[in-house]
Amino acid sequence: MQKYHLFILLFTFTFSNVIFAQRISFPDEPQAFVTYVNDQLTKSKQIEIANDFSTSWSGLSSYQTKIIQVSKKLVASKIIFSGGFSDFFGALANANNKAKANATQINDFLTVCEQASTLKDIRDFNTFLKKSRYFFSNFSIVYDKLYHAYMFQSEYKFIYLDKRDEALQNEFSNADTDSLAQATKDLLGPMIKFNSGNFVMASPHDSVVFTGTKSVWLMTKNTMLGKGGKVSWKSVDFDENKVFTDFSVYTFDGAKTS
Repeated sequence: MQKYHLFILLFTFTFSNVIFAQRISFPDEPQAFVTYVNDQLTKSKQIEIANDFSTSWSGLSSYQTKIIQVSKKLVASKIIFSGGFSDFFGALANANNKAKANATQINDFLTVCEQASTLKDIRDFNTFLKKSRYFFSNFSIVYDKLYHAYMFQSEYKFIYLDKRDEALQNEFSNADTDSLAQATKDLLGPMIKFNSGNFVMASPHDSVVFTGTKSVWLMTKNTMLGKGGKVSWKSVDFDENKVFTDFSVYTFDGAKTS
């Protein structure tokens, strides 16, 4: 009986997603496209995202053709369903309105969206979109009411790997702990690579800042791999040049913050 109920649930979920994909038909003309997206988001009660995307559309003028092409491809692959739909357009709006992402960063994000549409598990794809939306909102790796982890003062690049990249693998695989060794076993899927910058972990009671660190965020695994970085206790009045710790490598599991 339990297997029967599971089958019904999976069938209902798949069927509803197919119906959603079939009834979405994006126009080719840019103004008609943004009007259509706004209408669809409004119907699904995503009013704030609808307004944000409409506001961002003129600022995305250089990418409008690619956005339309990627949107059509995602629908054709039956990957952009009711959950991911709002996160995809919300991420684009935040990239333009809040993160002030440059041309390369927006283009890379759209390219990774296309590549990530090949993910076997739609939940992984929707996780990628949701995390992209929050990242473009405030550069968050993790964000909730009690905890915030984010990067700042760092250049970043969206990338997607469907097979091992030995250069990247070697860069983050000099692990000295079992957890890091396991996390770096295969760097695959959608991720963001950060050049030298600062990684902040903050709660209402305390905060830790890794300065001068580089890292890669495995988005579907909710794991940050870092290399290098200095942590001081300047916030509690210790001399940062005398009281500090240098890290060679570290791992941050975003699923274990609560």
